[in-house]
Amino acid sequence: MGKLDNKIAVITGGTSGIGLATAQLFIEEGAKVIVTGRNPETLNQAKTILGSGADVIAADTSDLKAVEQLFKTIAERYKKIDALFVNAGIAKFAPLAQSTPEIFDEQFNVTRSPSSISTGTRSMCIRWRASRPSSAICG
Repeated sequence: MGKLDNKIAVITGGTSGIGLATAQLFIEEGAKVIVTGRNPETLNQAKTILGSGADVIAADTSDLKAVEQLFKTIAERYKKIDALFVNAGIAKFAPLAQSTPEIFDEQFNVTRSPSSISTGTRSMCIRWRASRPSSAICG
């Protein structure tokens, strides 16, 4: 019996790195995991690695409409969310002289500090809290 038996966990940015490793651990502990990502290659790799223990969904968490669609999809497939791991993030590196406002904006919109949560992440937290009004923590 695992610590997360019969739990539903959503992991944004769950198709690589820390998010993918977390998804693997949650599955080992008995959870059904929903992972999101934007990159078609890592989405396909995650499907292969995680197998039937995960639902891999393409979603851009920096896009409010995509977040709305993500939670609509989750609501259609599952009755609840027990855990939300807001892990999505990107890093683009360039010398300052070659950096552009677009690069900054894209990175900033996806990867913000918890004290200034992005609109997409805030929407995810609000929707998650609504599905678990008595015991929700998101931050």
